[in-house]
Amino acid sequence: MNIMSTCCSRRDILKLTASTSLITVLSVFASGCGRSLDSVARQMTGNLNHPEKAREIGIIYINKTPEVQQQTAEQLTENLLSSLNINSENITGNTLASLDDLLRKQIRQDFINENVVIVNGWMLSRTELMLCALATKIS
Repeated sequence: MNIMSTCCSRRDILKLTASTSLITVLSVFASGCGRSLDSVARQMTGNLNHPEKAREIGIIYINKTPEVQQQTAEQLTENLLSSLNINSENITGNTLASLDDLLRKQIRQDFINENVVIVNGWMLSRTELMLCALATKIS
């Protein structure tokens, strides 16, 4: 049984997702061309499929990784941006619009490069782990 078909169509969901992303991008852009790292962090973690599970994994990873324990949400955000070759001082609207795609590509590349860690039975890329840690720190 397709529950989604009874409440709304796939097209409606895609429109909602696109408009939500656009609103996020525009609000960050309007607030100083993306200088708010908190807004960028929220955008990066906003697409996590299971935010509660991500935070649980983030807590485990943070507790096992002293260098991550000591980092602030802002530092984690800057590190993630740096891993995507984005300078946190020069974030533009185009950068924000491509952020989700860049994260997906980096996660794929982490798996290709075997840059993965097993946490609580989950095999995750370093990028995914940093997103989980970031989700924990900004919640």
